Amino acid sequence: MKNVQKFAYFMVLDFEATCEQDRKIPVAEIIEFPVLMINASTLQTEAIFHRYVRPTVNPTLSDFCTELTGIIQSMVDDQPDLPTVLKTFDSFLDENNLKIIPYQFAFVTCGDCDLKTV
Repeated sequence: MKNVQKFAYFMVLDFEATCEQDRKIPVAEIIEFPVLMINASTLQTEAIFHRYVRPTVNPTLSDFCTELTGIIQSMVDDQPDLPTVLKTFDSFLDENNLKIIPYQFAFVTCGDCDLKTV
């Protein structure tokens, strides 16, 4: 019996978050929110969502964080906070008709860090 996957799109995400070297910070905050909308049938990118996010708990990026992610302080300073970016992402889902049909999409990450840590 053939197992057919049921999703129309794969939403590939790779958050970047605040971090420190050699210690876990109590609250890791998302500082980059990128998502590729991949058509599950053609494997072509159909849309891209990308926003930088201003951290609010620890607003100053560590040197280690900048070296690791390539994100510098000026890239996040004037950006919206996470609740605002989430509203913008919700609008992106609406604009791409991704909330109408159940199982329209699945999030895809590289490991569990993107969803467990932040």
